[in-house]
Amino acid sequence: IVFAGPITARFVRLEPTKFHKQASMRTDVLLHDDAPAADLAPEIVLLGNVSADDPFEVKRAQAATDRMVEEQHMAMLQAKLSSLPPRLQNEVGSLEGVRRYEDRPLQRQALDDVPVGALDRLVRESGASEGYEVTFMRQVLFWFKRHFFEWTNSPRCEHCGSSKTKTVGATGPTPVEKQFGAGTVEVAQCSMCGMQTRFPRYNDPGKLLESRQGRCGEWANCFTLICRALGYEARKVNDWTDHVWTEIYSDSLGRWLHADSCEQALDTPLVYEKGWGKKLTYCLAYARDHVVDVTRRYTRSYAELLTRRTQFSEQELRRAMTFLSEAAADRAAGELPAAAAAQRHAALEERLRKEVEELEAC
Repeated sequence: IVFAGPITARFVRLEPTKFHKQASMRTDVLLHDDAPAADLAPEIVLLGNVSADDPFEVKRAQAATDRMVEEQHMAMLQAKLSSLPPRLQNEVGSLEGVRRYEDRPLQRQALDDVPVGALDRLVRESGASEGYEVTFMRQVLFWFKRHFFEWTNSPRCEHCGSSKTKTVGATGPTPVEKQFGAGTVEVAQCSMCGMQTRFPRYNDPGKLLESRQGRCGEWANCFTLICRALGYEARKVNDWTDHVWTEIYSDSLGRWLHADSCEQALDTPLVYEKGWGKKLTYCLAYARDHVVDVTRRYTRSYAELLTRRTQFSEQELRRAMTFLSEAAADRAAGELPAAAAAQRHAALEERLRKEVEELEAC
């Protein structure tokens, strides 16, 4: 339970309530007589995992601590992938990236930025008939795009504040920029003062909570972290024709939903093929404990799309997805008690069966 601000209270009562079959909590707070008057009662936000199948462990198991275990897991995965094409071997980086979203301090940092109470009120006032987690996600998407993150083709001048800048080149990152995952730094020149501004393309989701700017990669990276912090099961989807977005799992619908923070779009997977006219090839989804090729969700011309998937064989892709998914599942299971790990494994197997049926029907 997290108070939105410091309060002096002598009594707090929590009462379970329901909204479209989703459990929530009502809170009554009795202030001390000498507590300062306030226009609004203190607000308490109670957060937990959105999905019933997603085990929540406040304190994870720390196997003897795990630097050696992590290195062994990684060495085994790289050995399995070693006979596959280099591009598939490099997908280990995508798997490592989504692991960052499970960091508890990082999730708390993200929650400090999200107006959970205000978004919750908007959901309840909306009168929507869909599941709470779906309606809430619509509000999160709106807030993220309209109030939190900024699309940046060229950065604002850090010297005079002008937006009239143009990218003129790129350079390498400084040690500090590299520490936050910047592999490339774009350089923009200001047409007003003539000075140059650096634009590091950060890949660290915590740093992106501070910078709050970028293009689709930064947007999806930061947004997926926020989804995990809010308790959603989330995947980061890499589209190999140069886009990135998120998928979240909906218990009320029993399936994964496309969620694109750049587009403020939820459950509209054909927006790229039908709306943008993209010629998709590979759309690979990465979660903390599984990896899935979800390309079929985003096309209605799969036979034609297959003619463009020529970088390696479909068998090689399936092998890579299997190796990556098994490695993710094994590592995540090691952080759970045995009983919870077994339940999670069974839930993932059942979900995968249903998702395969869903995708094959596309």
